[in-house]
Amino acid sequence: MPKATRRKKLKAEDFRKTKLKVGKKVQPAQNQTDVSFKSQSIVVPNQSLGEVKPASELVNNRNQSLKDLIVQLRHYSSQSRKDALSGIRDIQIKYADTFKTQLSIIMEATAPILVDEDRQVRKSLLAFFKDFIPTVTRDNIRPFLSTILAYTCSAMTHISEDIRLDGLKFLTIWQDFYPTLVVMHAEKVIPNYLSMLSTNGKSQSIAGSGTGSSLLVNPQSQLGSAKARVEVLESLLGFLKLVMRKGTNAWWFFPGKEVQQGIAHVTKSECISEWPGNRQLLRNHHRENLHNGGRFELFGASATSSIQSERVTIGSTGLGNKPAQAIRNTYQLADFYQLQAFIDVLMPTLVDLWLESSPNAFTPGSIAFTPALSVMHTVLKMMNLMWRSILVEFKAQQVKTNWVAGWLKIISKHFMTHFPFGKGNFSVRDKQVDVVLQDMNILFCELLSHFSLNATSTAAESSSRWREIMLEYMMELFDENPSPKKQDKTVALLNAEQLEATFPIVWSLLNVLNDEDSGNFLRAFVNKGNTMWGTPSAIAMFQFMSRLLKFTNHQTSERSFTSSPQCIDVLRQWVLMLPKRLWQLKGSNPVFSKNILEVLTYLLKNNPCQFASEKAVTNGLESSIIPFFHVETAKGPVFGPFIASPEPVQLAAVTLLYYLLNWPEKLIRGFAECMTNLVVPSTVTCYALGMLDHRQHHAAQPLPLDIFCSILLTVGAVGWTAADIAAIKQQMSDSNGVTTEIIGTEDFLKFRVKQYGQIAAAEYWIRREQIVLQFVISLSHQPEIAALVLPRLHQLLRAGTLPLDSFYGIARAILTVSGNAGIPIQSFSDLLADLPAPLVASVRSCYGCAANTEYRKASEYVLETALALLAQHPELRQVSLKVVLAYMASTSDSAKPLAHTDHEVLSTLKVATRLILGTEQLRNMVTADQRCLQTLRAIVSNVKSYMAHPANAALGNQLLIEETDMLSRFLA
Repeated sequence: MPKATRRKKLKAEDFRKTKLKVGKKVQPAQNQTDVSFKSQSIVVPNQSLGEVKPASELVNNRNQSLKDLIVQLRHYSSQSRKDALSGIRDIQIKYADTFKTQLSIIMEATAPILVDEDRQVRKSLLAFFKDFIPTVTRDNIRPFLSTILAYTCSAMTHISEDIRLDGLKFLTIWQDFYPTLVVMHAEKVIPNYLSMLSTNGKSQSIAGSGTGSSLLVNPQSQLGSAKARVEVLESLLGFLKLVMRKGTNAWWFFPGKEVQQGIAHVTKSECISEWPGNRQLLRNHHRENLHNGGRFELFGASATSSIQSERVTIGSTGLGNKPAQAIRNTYQLADFYQLQAFIDVLMPTLVDLWLESSPNAFTPGSIAFTPALSVMHTVLKMMNLMWRSILVEFKAQQVKTNWVAGWLKIISKHFMTHFPFGKGNFSVRDKQVDVVLQDMNILFCELLSHFSLNATSTAAESSSRWREIMLEYMMELFDENPSPKKQDKTVALLNAEQLEATFPIVWSLLNVLNDEDSGNFLRAFVNKGNTMWGTPSAIAMFQFMSRLLKFTNHQTSERSFTSSPQCIDVLRQWVLMLPKRLWQLKGSNPVFSKNILEVLTYLLKNNPCQFASEKAVTNGLESSIIPFFHVETAKGPVFGPFIASPEPVQLAAVTLLYYLLNWPEKLIRGFAECMTNLVVPSTVTCYALGMLDHRQHHAAQPLPLDIFCSILLTVGAVGWTAADIAAIKQQMSDSNGVTTEIIGTEDFLKFRVKQYGQIAAAEYWIRREQIVLQFVISLSHQPEIAALVLPRLHQLLRAGTLPLDSFYGIARAILTVSGNAGIPIQSFSDLLADLPAPLVASVRSCYGCAANTEYRKASEYVLETALALLAQHPELRQVSLKVVLAYMASTSDSAKPLAHTDHEVLSTLKVATRLILGTEQLRNMVTADQRCLQTLRAIVSNVKSYMAHPANAALGNQLLIEETDMLSRFLA
């Protein structure tokens, strides 16, 4: 029953009428259809289906023109501005060359974005400039740089700290690519840097009320963070280097431009290029012309008052009797007084930064690479830069002693507490921390050295304590064997950059230490450099020592370095070590080798420290330079680095030999071996011969005549050493069992190829002609040595076998000394009596290889010399024909049917038909000489007998028949 009752109630519900109540709406029926609707518009931004752009218009990938994008840069939406910059960057990449023609429009539109409120927009602009600016030349950007820098300065002084920090990044771009243009506006940029480090305010100083600036110390300020301060300080440091023109001269601390330039100008991959703006760019009367009278005080940081820092108190300094000013509208750091005022403003801030960072950097028990440590490192760099400028470059100005002493006192008080930085029993440190700490120690020592060189006597006495501490640290730095057990370790491995940074300190200490201390210090310095040989530091070390050596010849009253005996002894040892360095270098660094040779030449020429007058030095150099050329070892002769060196190094080595007083026997032998080696260019050999010639007439101590003549003949006339000639004689004798009088070009070039590689005959003879010509020039204007040369020439002819090029040089020498009044007639007659045999043999050798075009140069040179000898000495004709006849007589009796014998007969016959009868003048002389005619008839008879011999009948040499018929017709 309950189920039936329930079923009835449910049926009744379907037909029950809903009662209406006050205040309630009627519910819609369940089957009612909702006919309402909503509509929305479809928005598709940046469609590429718009209007078609002209073909000449620059558009990006979205078909947006540059004009459209420029308009979009002014859109209120930051995303639109960012998209516009991306579009402009696309056009720049797509149309790189054409895009630069729109430079005026681009710079005018993008410059205001430097102070855009949105960080991402500025980031996009920075990326665009990094791509675009490197493609724009300095001349093209010049008209717009004033406007760009105005907005950059506005960014650096903006109320938003993000914009101020980004302004530094934009300024870095202008500094990197347009340094000479940026420094023209330096007086406007520098105050903006100062405003990012300090704030103007009033404080009470010891000297009374004044005006100054105090450090930004707001912990909630982004600029007050150590990381931001590192960025500002490093950017300011780079800018000051440009303004003060630092980095152009690495040797600024040496007095005098001659010493700064050094003995040798070293061009290394790590050398800093010259800054193109080496003129005064920071003068008022130039400023208006340079940037068209543009002034933008509006964007510079300004203040009406300034006071000394609460931590640092300095008395009234600066311009006249006025107190030091705080951040000014302009700074012209090329002016001494404005630089002094700038130091008074910046130094308190730097000291404050140091005092603020030191507790965080030097925490008890450990030192980490933190932003605080980077701040202290950069502070030392900037202090060093400023004080170097005012104490070194403006040393001629009257710097107030109490002003310098006051700052020195403050620096010593606040900085010396932690020096050497990193001392103490700290835990294990990162290697990067050790490098930074050592760099800081070196920077601080250099900072103190500037004051040391400019200190008065009173200040010098008060500074003795920190000078001793500095010397102790430097001696520890240069210690060759530092103790690894030392817990209080303040010295890490010295790298090349840090070694070069110690040079100003070394120079300063040498000028203020006593003789004994300076000698010990310089010795430690040199020993440290010796341990770093083979590293990039070796070149810088050599440059420093060479300038120190040169300074001993250019001492001035400005410095107290007087070359103490202890220092001179160190310099002497260093000089005597240089030839060994040449051997160690070999061919690895030709520029370095050349500079070492130039220093040794300077020493012998200019006699610094009287070294060139000391036997110990000169004898040491004479013996130690031998291995550079050639040395005899137990395994045989070995050439030194000279052979493999480039031509400039070889020329420098030959110049050094000019100034050596004595040449040991081994040096003479090595010099001859090198100069006759085909690897050495002919220009070097000719220069060496000219050097010897000049030395004999102009040097205070010329070489002995017998040594001079020996070198001159070996290198110039013969072109072979005695050992080489003996070797080729042995080779020729072993190969065919016959020793000829003259070795032809083909044979001796084969011997040369074994030693030096492939050699072209034509090039070889051109080389020999150049050397022989220089030899003849040297011989022609020295009649006093003709009497010494002649016996040696005669001895060479009697020695037997000679290479063809050696006979050519000897023949040219005979032509040169002929008719010299100082030569005995009998001696010259004996020489001419032994000349025809090798003369005929040499000409026969030339005719024998005349078919080979490579050897025609040899024929030209030898035949020309032979003709000149026959024309100059008539007695040679008859004797030469007798030599030809004797050869023909021996040939006609020979029954050997050898082809080469037939060839030699033809070549010998050509000596008579082509050489002795080769010119009309010689033919007339032969015709007038009956003895010559009889000899020629005998030659014809012997040749016919040779051809008629049964053993030679099969040869049928038509050329030999033609030569014989031609000679017969001449005799008919």
